[in-house]
Amino acid sequence: MTGAGDRYGTAAQAVVDAAYAVAAHRPTVPTCTTVDDLLVALRTAGDPVVAPVLAALGVPEQPIPGSAPVHRPADANLVRVLLTAASVAGRFGAAGIEPVHLLLAALREPDGELAAARTATGSTVEQVRRRTVGGYLGVRGLTDALDAAAGRAVVDAGVRAGRAGATETGPDHLLLALATGDEPGVAEALSVLAAHDRSPAGDPDQPARLLPLSTAGHEALAWAMCLLVDGDDTTDARSAPPTIGVADLARALLDQAAAAGSAVLDRHGVDPRRLRADVDRRSRTPPPSVSGNTSSG
Repeated sequence: MTGAGDRYGTAAQAVVDAAYAVAAHRPTVPTCTTVDDLLVALRTAGDPVVAPVLAALGVPEQPIPGSAPVHRPADANLVRVLLTAASVAGRFGAAGIEPVHLLLAALREPDGELAAARTATGSTVEQVRRRTVGGYLGVRGLTDALDAAAGRAVVDAGVRAGRAGATETGPDHLLLALATGDEPGVAEALSVLAAHDRSPAGDPDQPARLLPLSTAGHEALAWAMCLLVDGDDTTDARSAPPTIGVADLARALLDQAAAAGSAVLDRHGVDPRRLRADVDRRSRTPPPSVSGNTSSG
């Protein structure tokens, strides 16, 4: 166990204990407890966020032995993952380390069974991280994950989607809502979209129909949360869970458009990378420093 052990939640502590038990019953080398042992424990623990992600990667469930007959200390890689998990938990403003923080930390390791599972399924680190954070948002609830202004933008986007005859609220509906929203810096940066906005006004005598987010819409919110929690390693622990603001959502949507395309941007020949830079320049909220790229997820 590391010095962060007193910060482990009950579920994460059970996962770490199970990892030591897996290692203790392993008949072969290595003689230490490894990140691969932690992966076995995470897959089998049944956490509602972690288990579906690992199942999608093809990581099989395995029986977890009982108490460890011998103690095999954590190797250097596992120690690094456990320490990183404490840092990740702090960025999430969590009271203690949870299984999702262990998985997010393990994803940073370039080798091992988790990396092999990603390669076998053609998944990038960013894609898996986005799925993981998306699952976390689903458990936490979108209302708690958005600040007031971003929440209003998502509601406005849902109403726009309904008036346009869509069945879901997609990234383009969100972009148009931000372009005509009440966050000055973001609205100014996206003003070219507002100029082309042809969303139906709707009948003011009819109740607004709010549509749910599409898969791509959820992915954008997950990426926005990734931008918040995956800053540089000097980020201080938060006293409360982070909330996605309008600028965070705009950055995520434009990153997504740069990777996967956007009908509204493509239609008007607008470069999402240029808009992203303009959001950073005009926004009152400075962009977080993140590692990695923004592969389509």
